[in-house]
Amino acid sequence: MTAPDSTDQVVAELHARLGDPTDHENPLGTAAVLAADEAGVPLRAGELLLRERGFAAELVPTADGGRFHRVGRTAALVRALARRDPALALDFGLAGFAALWPLWATGHGDQRRRAADTLLAGRRIHAGGPGTLTLSRSGGRLLLDGRAPVDGDPRDAGGLLLRAAADGTERLLLLDPTTLPAERYAAEPPALRRPRAPRPGAVVFRHCPVPDAGTAQVAPPDVRGSSPWRRTDSGEPLAAARGSSIFCPPTSD
Repeated sequence: MTAPDSTDQVVAELHARLGDPTDHENPLGTAAVLAADEAGVPLRAGELLLRERGFAAELVPTADGGRFHRVGRTAALVRALARRDPALALDFGLAGFAALWPLWATGHGDQRRRAADTLLAGRRIHAGGPGTLTLSRSGGRLLLDGRAPVDGDPRDAGGLLLRAAADGTERLLLLDPTTLPAERYAAEPPALRRPRAPRPGAVVFRHCPVPDAGTAQVAPPDVRGSSPWRRTDSGEPLAAARGSSIFCPPTSD
């Protein structure tokens, strides 16, 4: 998949698809956004639009079949979303952007391929935060135990991106929850909260077998190597880039 040449072009296209914000009949207008805020529910029309547009491809590097090739392009798209519905921009844009970069930066080839396939098929990957996950080996099987919060609702996850401790190292896991035994794995939905925001759910594992192919050791920053997520357009390290805020355009001195 190749990315369109012009950032302005794709941002204009997104604005056009979002429609007139003042139109009360527009399911993506300001009135609909405020109604979703009042009810504390996602803007379903917005989620449907992003899935139909294949927005997840904006979070997949071009080398892996997606459209991500410049930080500025992705930032511009997320800002455009945020101007219409900040909660949608956080959930589908910023949260996904932040959650996936460890996978593109440190994941092995099979993990990257499976993650790209999942996202490009319109399914979501929910990333886990700091938790109590540990990996151990028993009878030749790799077992996962513990609990971890995850962004969004893990019940609709096409993939889970988690970190677990194993023999003094940290492992990055990409798991397909549909393949996990129900008696060893549980997905806890997020609690209702207002105003809308990405709400954490949780995943719980009890001696749950996981495939060795789904894990990769998390390398320290100085040996992670090159990645399209590690550098800006100018080659500057992403973490050190000035003006790299997703919601605020770069400022000059």
